[in-house]
Amino acid sequence: MYFGRDYLGRRSLVFHYKENVITISSCGPGDELLTSGVYCIDFENHEFSYEPWYFEQLRTPSMIRFANTSPRTGSFEDTLNLAVHDRLIGHGNVGVLFSGGLDSAMISLLSSYYLTETLYLISVSFSPDAPDKQTSIQTYKDLLNLVRIPLCLILVEVSIEELDEHRPTILNLMHPSNTHMDFSIASALFFAARGKGRRYHIKDGEVELGDEVIFPGKILLSGLGADEIFGGYARYKIAHRHDGNSGVQREMALDIDRIWHRNMGRDDRIISYHAREVRFPFLDSKLWAYLSTLDLSEVTKIDQVGGDKCILRRYAETLGLSAATFKKRAIQFGSRVAQVSNIKYFGSHRAAKGWADIHNSKDQHLSHELKWCLLYIFSQIVKGRRDEDFLRKARKTVLKLSSPETSKSSKRNMMRVALGDYTSLMKLQPIESLQADMSRPDLESVSEMLGLDKQLLNLI
Repeated sequence: MYFGRDYLGRRSLVFHYKENVITISSCGPGDELLTSGVYCIDFENHEFSYEPWYFEQLRTPSMIRFANTSPRTGSFEDTLNLAVHDRLIGHGNVGVLFSGGLDSAMISLLSSYYLTETLYLISVSFSPDAPDKQTSIQTYKDLLNLVRIPLCLILVEVSIEELDEHRPTILNLMHPSNTHMDFSIASALFFAARGKGRRYHIKDGEVELGDEVIFPGKILLSGLGADEIFGGYARYKIAHRHDGNSGVQREMALDIDRIWHRNMGRDDRIISYHAREVRFPFLDSKLWAYLSTLDLSEVTKIDQVGGDKCILRRYAETLGLSAATFKKRAIQFGSRVAQVSNIKYFGSHRAAKGWADIHNSKDQHLSHELKWCLLYIFSQIVKGRRDEDFLRKARKTVLKLSSPETSKSSKRNMMRVALGDYTSLMKLQPIESLQADMSRPDLESVSEMLGLDKQLLNLI
């Protein structure tokens, strides 16, 4: 039996093995399957194997975005329009996961060019003053003057009591994703995908909320991927400060290659619970291939105020969208779900850390990651990676990671810089596997080679 996922992991698939029972399902216990190849189970010989995709671009999707060698054809505008058009194939009504920001505004406007039925804009908020609620209303007013089809803005307003009521379901669906940030994002998507809220409309120049309405369709469009391919995250500014555009490109490639386990599976499990199918125009491979023919400075000017995703902003501006000037806001902050849930479950917004495991303390979670990273670095040396440059960097990294003077946030950043997408590596090589592959003499030998105090071995 062969099974696997597409190279970006748009659909969830979870594998679980216990007591000679194998379970492969879209959700449930177990681990998300890797997206870089195909799995095979030989029931007759009781063998399990994994074969990477033949094409390297499918194993490393960022190569489509940055290493495409095809000649440029058409224009950016036509390529993006086609990416949206291709996601509208099917029957029934279409909805947009709508924050009113640049990405969802563009998808909504471009979708209207190809639709004749009502387009539903679904905006979720967990606080009356949520920023996304305000931008949704503002962009909705823009769209009313720009589109020729009916629009329905559904404001989904969620109370903390309702969030608390559905918390067990959300935690179960998002597994194996398990951080506080995962919960915040999953919660926003859960209620948005449900599509139940009050219709917002303008009557005789006055704004009012109408009766409760439920999105009647099955297809939802998401702006996920825009920040990864156009360079929209604020943290890219740090990479630019240290290493210019090459540093920004490295961070963008890392985000593209890990989108399968940071976003895709979790989002699919949450949205599919409501019998909806989510589609992603910004994850179109033809769009990526086109962007790869452009210099990064033509796509984003991350070092300039308002220059992030400049190619998309310019297009939005020509179409008359005020969202062209809106700043990037993550869904968990724009909807205020992170603030509301953190206050509810931790007493204050600052007390929670988004990256921490929701089932363990943030210190336990960081300690596990640190131990794994130290073991992984040692394992590379044990396997023979001993060139002078690597040993020098390894020693510097190990010393800083093991130092109590290095802040927790700095340690997480260092692990990502040193090892790239180390959370994916942790799935491939669990800590138990690393421990089994190295003896105490191996560890002591590496420690001596790096000139480290052997007391450091107590950490691993």
